[in-house]
Amino acid sequence: MHDLYEHWSQVDIHFPSSFLLEEAIVTVNKEGLPTPPDSGRATPEILSQTETTTLLPNGVRILSQDPWETLVSFIISSNNNIKRISQLCETLCIRYGKFLGEYNGVPYYTFPKPGEFLKMEDTTVTEIPTEKLAELESQLRELGFGYRAKYITKTVKSMIENPQNFKKLCTGNAWASDEECVEFLRQFDGVGPKVADCVALMGCGRHDLVPVDTHVWNILKNSYKKEFNKWVDSQPENDPHAKINISKSNLKKALSKSAVDVKMYPFVKQFFRDFWGLKSGWAQAVVFAAEVKLDNGINHVDDVVKLISKVGNCEIGNRVTEPASEPVRKKRKTKVE
Repeated sequence: MHDLYEHWSQVDIHFPSSFLLEEAIVTVNKEGLPTPPDSGRATPEILSQTETTTLLPNGVRILSQDPWETLVSFIISSNNNIKRISQLCETLCIRYGKFLGEYNGVPYYTFPKPGEFLKMEDTTVTEIPTEKLAELESQLRELGFGYRAKYITKTVKSMIENPQNFKKLCTGNAWASDEECVEFLRQFDGVGPKVADCVALMGCGRHDLVPVDTHVWNILKNSYKKEFNKWVDSQPENDPHAKINISKSNLKKALSKSAVDVKMYPFVKQFFRDFWGLKSGWAQAVVFAAEVKLDNGINHVDDVVKLISKVGNCEIGNRVTEPASEPVRKKRKTKVE
């Protein structure tokens, strides 16, 4: 990690190294070897003592996450905040996963596989009954997933009826290029450009992809406008293989918009990829974490107990008694998911 932080800090004067690197003093003691008995020499307790000062990355990591869990988690992330996303993912585990045990009083559950959502031991079926899918979607809506319930249900259906999709997703880095991986992920309901990039980066080992959301868009406008315009100017014109296929002036003017749209998204993504270079997706995670308060709301026993209670209160058998409503949101044409 030190080499990566050093690289990013060298190419990017805005990189939040001072915020994310903390100083640590490491004391190294080397004990002396025992001397032979009756040698007349005392055994030294310490041969040397040194103190070294180093800079350690503070709490930002890209994990090699389970691809299936990552896919569903980011389908849930649409129009959501980190705390609620984490709680909804935990709700899935409590409702459909298997209990693993407790650690420090906090109960833990597995993330449900596709068949566990529908309580299907035999996942070799070619077509799932419509009523089972309708029941699952209804359950998810009442648990608070809103319109995302439809996307999760359709993705579960696709994975069960087309097991080759699930196998390919979970095989590991099974794609020849980032573009091939993203194209595969885009086939699932609720997966737009940003969600596909997030899943590819965090679940499929595509480390150079840079997802662009509202936070990253605002970071670009506030800190990287000069660098972005310079990057735009450096792109060749009248080249069929060029990254720019709209006018450079319009590309620069687009920075005045309040949100990144589908036309701008690939250019912002490519700019940061070119700008940060090595493992640019990891660099995005560092910058994102410096901008956003990371509170997932599930690391305390009380948080999980509340979710368990919510799941229990929502269902008596298959009947929902306490529906969880979600505010209706107006559709935005510029939204990128």
